[in-house]
Amino acid sequence: MIDRTGPIAIGAGFSGKGFKFTPSVGRILADLVDGLPPHPLFSLAAHRAAIA
Repeated sequence: MIDRTGPIAIGAGFSGKGFKFTPSVGRILADLVDGLPPHPLFSLAAHRAAIA
């Protein structure tokens, strides 16, 4: 999960070999902190909207 709620950017759920995605995850989290919208693939809000 990579998402933002209010002023908090969250990156969670990386285990095992997830370390190799660190540059991409860092870029996405930096975008969230800068106020850009989360990527729909990783956004909890996008998944909730798809289910509803």
